[in-house]
Amino acid sequence: MLVSQTELNSSDSLVKKDKLLTINKLRLGIDLFKPIKSSSEGDNLNYEFIGDLQVTENLYLAGEYGLIDRRIEDENINFNSSGRFLRIGFNYNMFKNWVGMDNSIYLGLRYATSDFSNKIIDYTVRNQDSYFS
Repeated sequence: MLVSQTELNSSDSLVKKDKLLTINKLRLGIDLFKPIKSSSEGDNLNYEFIGDLQVTENLYLAGEYGLIDRRIEDENINFNSSGRFLRIGFNYNMFKNWVGMDNSIYLGLRYATSDFSNKIIDYTVRNQDSYFS
């Protein structure tokens, strides 16, 4: 009995389907410089969290979230500023890698939103009657 290759392939129950999205990598991070700098300045708090998700070979969905709580003391005013921000967008890897390499040069775009508030703690009004002081 002779069976052609076409007949064998048509009876195969495991058919490979193409995926619309292939999720290969998830990267998460934190900006280490901001907490170190804010802890050295005293009452300040500053954090930023970063993440991206590879959805195609060269396209990544990216997001960033941050918090800030900072006290500003100046000669004429002291106030507290606090808030948060969110940035979402994408990165496109412009670098054409050789086989086995994983280098990246990104071109990206972000949409951002934020919510901040300021509270005046103390202020000094300058004397408007004085000519130079």
